[in-house]
Amino acid sequence: LDRGIVMIVGDHGEDLGETGHFGHVEHVGPTLSRIPMILWARDLEPARYAHAVSVIDVMPTLWAMLGLPAPASWQGHDARVDTDRIVRLETFPPEAKVAWRGIVWGDKRMAATLDDVDFLDLDGSPLEAPPSQELVDAWVNWPRGTTIEAPSPEMLERLKALGYAN
Repeated sequence: LDRGIVMIVGDHGEDLGETGHFGHVEHVGPTLSRIPMILWARDLEPARYAHAVSVIDVMPTLWAMLGLPAPASWQGHDARVDTDRIVRLETFPPEAKVAWRGIVWGDKRMAATLDDVDFLDLDGSPLEAPPSQELVDAWVNWPRGTTIEAPSPEMLERLKALGYAN
């Protein structure tokens, strides 16, 4: 490992009953949205970061650690650098009973269902104050085409063959 990099990352958290839920689709709260991202490299100083990161930051982080420029088409960034950006969270039916969307932007965060846009904290509790106009604008300007489409019959067969679908 003298020249290696080790990264351990989760794509979502998991409720184990502490919120009254089990699994990872009933809301977009901290138990599901705070994921581990652990990096190790020989010359990397130990640090803990509180800013929001996303799975899309994996490759840009590794590229930056290797001293390589990230392609402009990549949406993520070096997770070691705090940037003022929006991280979006979603759940999708049919696995989730309700489609949730959440936004984390610095220390601001909110969530709402797609059926009833009543802005809540990520854990489903009422917001302590009305959401900022910035958050409402981020919600209204949610990128189009980011919802998951049903898999094609061919893709469903491939997923079944791999054990990911029934």
